[in-house]
Parts: sequence; structure tokens; C-alpha cells
Amino acid sequence: SFSSSLAGSVVSEITSKLNATYQTVTKTSLTGTTYDVVIITGLRKGATPKPTATATATPTATPKPTTAP
Repeated sequence: SFSSSLAGSVVSEITSKLNATYQTVTKTSLTGTTYDVVIITGLRKGATPKPTATATATPTATPKPTTAP
């Protein structure tokens, strides 16, 4: 995200560098903040998300029928 007071050439240069490194780059305008630039990164080009752990079923004891004496 970029402040509207930032020069267009600066925005273009930063966006170009980010596009060379990251899969997706989205430009937005900043309002109501004291920062000129806010960068939130994600996956680099060619990277794939790591799988998250998933729960696996745990077998439970099966009751056995009892026989009367």
C-alpha cells in the first residue's frame, strides 16, 4: 500500500521489484496512516504453500460381546 503523497516513480520502482520476487502483487492506497509504504509479503515465485497438519483418525477399542456362563 502506498501513500497518495508518494511519487509515482517510487511506487513503480517498488512495485517492479516486488513483481520480480513475489507471485502476486496488489497495489492499494493508504489513508489515515503515518506510513508512506506498507508491504505485506506472501509466497515467492515458484514456491508452493506448505501443507498444514491434518488430524488423522485414531482407532478406538471395540467392545467384545461377553457370553453368559
